[in-house]
Amino acid sequence: MRKTFAFAAAMLIIATVPAVAQGTRVAIGMSGWAGFQPLTIARDAGILKKKSLEVSLEMIPRKDRHLAIASVGRAAG
Repeated sequence: MRKTFAFAAAMLIIATVPAVAQGTRVAIGMSGWAGFQPLTIARDAGILKKKSLEVSLEMIPRKDRHLAIASVGRAAG
């Protein structure tokens, strides 16, 4: 219950805080986990666009997730 409330509160804060830069582009790779659904809803409802965020949500298949995470580690190092 606490985790659900904390997640809902975080999503509310994110939705109400103005974007730092106009036209900010964000790409998010996600799995089929239900916890990503608020992002999809916010994008489809136009909330993210209203906050000047251009969000690309991409599904990452289960077999490719570890490769995606490993590639981020290599790019940062």
